[in-house]
Amino acid sequence: MLVPSGRSVMRKGLPLGVLLLSAAVLAGCNSTGQSSGSSGNAVTNAVFGAPNAAQQNAIVVSAETFGFDVNDCPPVTIRPGTESITQVVPGEKINPELGQKPTIQYQASITNTARECTKLASGVNVKLGVKGRVVGGAGAKAGTITLPLRIVVMKGTEEVVTSTLYKVSVSLQEPNYAADFTKIDDTIVLPIAPGNTDYRIFVGFDEGSMKSKKR
Repeated sequence: MLVPSGRSVMRKGLPLGVLLLSAAVLAGCNSTGQSSGSSGNAVTNAVFGAPNAAQQNAIVVSAETFGFDVNDCPPVTIRPGTESITQVVPGEKINPELGQKPTIQYQASITNTARECTKLASGVNVKLGVKGRVVGGAGAKAGTITLPLRIVVMKGTEEVVTSTLYKVSVSLQEPNYAADFTKIDDTIVLPIAPGNTDYRIFVGFDEGSMKSKKR
């Protein structure tokens, strides 16, 4: 599972850092960006779709603005080592002494993320989007695979507010055994207010959950 420290709990590498993110901060969230009257940000559009012209005063925040003060919308980050996951052919017998390596069935990667924040009377509602792609390997076959995507909300560096594992289904079909996937989570509500803004959202694949299931 994803943990609050800077280390990776998975073998493949990313911190809860830049959820390869672009962000959309809705209705009144203080941030730096461009208004919804424009074409919007390409990454945000890829996850949520093009900005809705009916959303007055919406603000789109690009990845380049993450270093700026975005008071009311928590930053989203991918933990190093969790941005991709590789599945090998189950039950395959190999001989390491002969230099044989497991046959890859598929590799999944997170390619884009975005978030929108809407102010509520009780704080802020965060709509988080994660977009990725699955590519089949030499051992690919047609069918549906399940990806373990974990979303963690932290307050400060120590307190885990929520940690949710989502099972994202992706259908792989002939002839290329490749497909995109998108996960939208609009259930995050945080009591963000002046003096209480130290929240962060981390995403990544939870490879450990797959190993537990196999055992």
